[in-house]
Amino acid sequence: MSTEKRLEIHSTRNTPSLNGLSNVVVDVSWSRVVAKILGEGANAKTYTSRYPGITKVSAPDPQNFINFNNVTDDHLKTWVSELVDFDPIDARIELEIQKTIDAPLTVPRNPA
Repeated sequence: MSTEKRLEIHSTRNTPSLNGLSNVVVDVSWSRVVAKILGEGANAKTYTSRYPGITKVSAPDPQNFINFNNVTDDHLKTWVSELVDFDPIDARIELEIQKTIDAPLTVPRNPA
């Protein structure tokens, strides 16, 4: 079994001006996605779950400011990763996935 984890960025909320800076990112909407892959090759089965969040970005440092027009997904992922502790989120997602994996398979009865 292998586990893959990734951070997806959905959107940002921006303000035209903050502390004398223009086009400032204020918060970031994101999802943490965890996938567990059981088996290999054509027999592999992937179980995926996600946890959505919104993170308020710290006030920008004028010396290291990046105008929204120049912000990349990598910038946003770095900012979110510096502000969010993903360990408990990952644990929660993995528990949800494990519950799905462990759930008994129910087959509806065929009415005769």
